[in-house]
Amino acid sequence: MDDFGSGYSSLNMLGKLPIDIVKMDKDFIQSLDTDSNARMIMEYVMGLAKWMNLSVVAEGVETIEQVHMLQHMECHYVQGFYYAKPMPVKDFEKLLKTGSIAPMKEVDDKKWQKDLVVRENEGSKAMLIVEDPAMNRAILCDIFTDSFAISEAINGISGLEFLINGGNADIIMLDINMPEMDGFEMLAKLKENDDTKNIPVLITSQIAHKEEVKLKEMGASGFIAKPYTKDAIVEKVDEILNAASAMG
Repeated sequence: MDDFGSGYSSLNMLGKLPIDIVKMDKDFIQSLDTDSNARMIMEYVMGLAKWMNLSVVAEGVETIEQVHMLQHMECHYVQGFYYAKPMPVKDFEKLLKTGSIAPMKEVDDKKWQKDLVVRENEGSKAMLIVEDPAMNRAILCDIFTDSFAISEAINGISGLEFLINGGNADIIMLDINMPEMDGFEMLAKLKENDDTKNIPVLITSQIAHKEEVKLKEMGASGFIAKPYTKDAIVEKVDEILNAASAMG
């Protein structure tokens, strides 16, 4: 499906047409650097495509920043002027033979910082949300923005590095299913570190009973399954923080 998100390439057509690849409209890509809604839509489509076993192509990629963002979203293919511009046939034949297009640059050593959003809220407790889908993080931010200074991480690596490098959290909201360092591995590493082992961790995933037992044994403070209501998750967070406070 070409130019997904424009014209007749609408969301409800994904389940009706026999397609294997979704090609995102270039307007989404052009807006990634400046429009948070475009990023949320792109991450949502990526998650939906994975669930439906579809490949995603992003067109109109022009900057290394866009490449990095799409890498973090685990987009399958990208194309655009960043790699090559329109050229004569002879030049294209030479490119095919030599493979000499602009190489993808490596993400720097502070890559984890690119996967973080820190929201300042003076005088309140701090919450770290570690979730891959942007929509899930947005829901939690909307619920707790008035009572917590919120930091968001899109995977376990960035969440753990944030804490190890001095980031603050009175409670961690942790999803289990993430592309880099899933919730099990992050929880294990949190409990191994003296600086992070006492931070309460609320698991925010739909999990089986045996997984819940395992996570509890690993030190998880509580569980809430998606989808949850605002009242339910606020009550669960209060319960966990009150229990942590009572323990000293």
